[in-house]
Amino acid sequence: MLRPDTFVDQMKNKIPDDLLGILYEFLTDRKFFLEMNGRSSEVRSIDRGCPQGSVLGPVLFNLYTGSIANKIPVYSHLTSYADDSYVIVEDADLENLVRKTETCISTHIESLEAIGMKVNEDKTELILFGKDQPELLVNVKGTAIESKDQIKALGIIIDKEISWRPHVTTLKKKIMKVIGGVRIVRNKLTEKQATSIVTAQIFSILYYACSVWLTPSLNRKTLCRVESLHYRALRLILRDYRQRLSRQVVTEKTKRLPPDKWGKFSLASMFLNMVGRNEPVKLLRQISSNTYTKRRKPGFIYAFDSSETRVGRQMTKNWLGSALSVISSPWSDRNLSKDSVRLLLKKSYYNF
Repeated sequence: MLRPDTFVDQMKNKIPDDLLGILYEFLTDRKFFLEMNGRSSEVRSIDRGCPQGSVLGPVLFNLYTGSIANKIPVYSHLTSYADDSYVIVEDADLENLVRKTETCISTHIESLEAIGMKVNEDKTELILFGKDQPELLVNVKGTAIESKDQIKALGIIIDKEISWRPHVTTLKKKIMKVIGGVRIVRNKLTEKQATSIVTAQIFSILYYACSVWLTPSLNRKTLCRVESLHYRALRLILRDYRQRLSRQVVTEKTKRLPPDKWGKFSLASMFLNMVGRNEPVKLLRQISSNTYTKRRKPGFIYAFDSSETRVGRQMTKNWLGSALSVISSPWSDRNLSKDSVRLLLKKSYYNF
């Protein structure tokens, strides 16, 4: 949890004193109480933590934890979002991999504890990417952590082969329950109301973080399952329960992109929103540096694990280009505002 005094010490000489004082006031002398069944507890003070639900909260938390990225070993990578963090270690030798992983996780935990944060050991997971990989066991501060075939990261299920099959399977279970509930009340809803419910309650689940997993590398069978869920949801709007309408007609009537275009739209939207910064360059460099180049077939990019075994399926080399190719105006125009970029994308993709 964020400690105000520690935060002030970290931000000295980085934030003007007047502003730092205001931030300190924002973080201190806060009160809380619990209310249940019309009854309230006594008001108590809370001396640490960052207010959730505020615009300023995530910014302050990122500033607070930003320094820990510089404290992990140079052979590892740290990815974090709010209070979730993931360390990535690679090595071709299994013994070295275990040793590096134990050192890296221990160092990361010590860095977090130094600023007053506590790691939940029960939620700590380990995964070894690659096909036919052995089970891995690491020992961190007396706690044994065994590798799993899949982990859940920020709501996305990642399997060791990066196939996304377990993720789509989980999506199907969630969405089919929602579809069943919506169908019960569909006759009492207008088409506009049904569209809003499908968008908010089904598509928000189905296409969550789809720019990560709904790529050209997705297995065709897995993509078919996504398409099935997509059109099941849209048929609720049109009351086409017996599937008399073709998928093309459903797409045209509901004005919703098919899954393959939806993935490209999300990827292009993410990419274009970062055009004004240096992130696209960093992103492409990271993709290039983590892609094994030997035995690469012309026109394709493959992902390899440390033992040079191919993981996942082939991905078209110009995958970002294919997502951006539908845009008539130059996407590289840095004068484009965020709103104009969004409008440009919608006009380019929603051209039914």
